[in-house]
Amino acid sequence: MKLLYSLVAVVALSACGGGGDSAPAAPRIFNVVYEVSGTGVRTASATYRTPAGATQQDKVTILNSPAKLPGIIGSYSAREGDFLYISAQNDSSAGAISVSILVDGKSIGGASSSAPFGIATFSKACC
Repeated sequence: MKLLYSLVAVVALSACGGGGDSAPAAPRIFNVVYEVSGTGVRTASATYRTPAGATQQDKVTILNSPAKLPGIIGSYSAREGDFLYISAQNDSSAGAISVSILVDGKSIGGASSSAPFGIATFSKACC
């Protein structure tokens, strides 16, 4: 009978998981960049989600290359499942406006509009 109690105690203790040192894996961090570009467009009003989860609006000047709007200034980090959002309105009655979101240097999607004072909006959960 003692042998049975000893065996039950060993099985119960091993089921408690006291022998593992595995910590939960750290969440993966992704580099996010918002882009606003246009053809025949000088300026746009862009609205986007910041790393803190707030919505921010900025006026951007669009030249020959895309105006980058990552967070406040520069790129920022996001975790899996974070909500990413970019919207831009063409400030004139001509031209086309486009937005896109890049994660770790690769586009995850975008949108465009060629309507007068058109708005392009794209959103997606991170990664």
